[in-house]
Order: sequence, then C-alpha cells, then structure tokens
Amino acid sequence: MESLLILAAVAATLLALVLVVGFSKGSRRPPLRLPREEEWADNTEAMVRALTPDRPSPIDRAAPVLDAAPVEDRPAPPSGAGRPGRS
Repeated sequence: MESLLILAAVAATLLALVLVVGFSKGSRRPPLRLPREEEWADNTEAMVRALTPDRPSPIDRAAPVLDAAPVEDRPAPPSGAGRPGRS
C-alpha cells in the first residue's frame, strides 16, 4: 500500500514536470510593447505626460484681475464690546 502511494506521488511529480516543460517550450511570442516605448525608455517624464490627459485648471483665467491694495487697519473693539449681556 505504501509503495502504491509513493508510485502515485512520483507519477504526479513527473506529470507536473512534463507539463511545465511542455508549456515553457510553447510558441514564443514577442513581448507586448507600447507604440513608442523605445523612444520613451530613457525619458519617463515625457511618457507620463503623453499618457496622462490634461486636467482643467481650477483657476478661472477669464476672470478680471483685481489690483492688490492694502487693507485698512481698523482698531480692534474692546473685549466684550458688541456682545449683549456682557460687561
């Protein structure tokens, strides 16, 4: 009984080995490449820019530009002023 189990294990190992060798010797296809991969091999930034769509800017460039002017300095009200019920 033990020898039958050992023979079955050896047969399963040989079958797995034959399948692995058969699949590895199968038809070899050339690796899949992007159309311009050779050109982009050294320049990763150009590839990322070319493959990433431009996002719309969150800045409204058509809006009028306001002149920068200093804000007037107003003295702060005394503490508690302007609050009803506080003295």
